Amino acid sequence: MSDKLVYISGMPYWMTPEGRFEAVRIENGLPVERTMIMRRSA
Repeated sequence: MSDKLVYISGMPYWMTPEGRFEAVRIENGLPVERTMIMRRSA
């Protein structure tokens, strides 16, 4: 499942698959896709 771009009170947020909201970084007037790198523990 991917993140969804939502607006709350006019501000953009990413809604994560876990149900959290994270602020969107804007560059050149466009939202930057949020990425997460997960490492496997040894």
